[in-house]
Amino acid sequence: MLKRGRKSLASRLIPNVTGEQPRVTAPATLTPRERKLFNEIVAACAPDHFRESDVPLLANYIAVTLLTQTTRNKRKEFTTYEKACRLQKSLATSLRLAPSTRSDPKTIARQNVGPFLPVPWENEDRSENDD
Repeated sequence: MLKRGRKSLASRLIPNVTGEQPRVTAPATLTPRERKLFNEIVAACAPDHFRESDVPLLANYIAVTLLTQTTRNKRKEFTTYEKACRLQKSLATSLRLAPSTRSDPKTIARQNVGPFLPVPWENEDRSENDD
C-alpha cells in the first residue's frame, strides 16, 4: 500500500527492493542518437520523475531537441528552428524539465531569505540630528 504525503529523504535513498523498474526505458523506435539523449535526460532526473505515460512525450521532446540542434546554424531553415524551439519549450514545461516548473515559488522564496535591507529612518549615521 502506498504511503500518503511526501516521501522522506531516507525512504528515497533506500534502494528499490520490490523488483520494479525504477526508471523509464527508451522505446525501441528511437534511433541510437535519440536513445542516448533519452537515457541522459532520464539519468539526470530523479528516478521517480518520469512515469511510463511520459515516454511518448519525452520521445517527442528528444526528437525536437535534435531537430533544433541540426537546424540551429542553417539560415534557410530558421522558421523550422524557431518553431522547434517553441515546441521544445512547451514540451520541457510539460515534462517539468525547466527549472521554473520543478520548484514551488513559495519554496524558492524561503530559500532566498537573506539579510534585510536597512530602513532609511533607522540609519546609524545621524550626523544631521546631532546639532
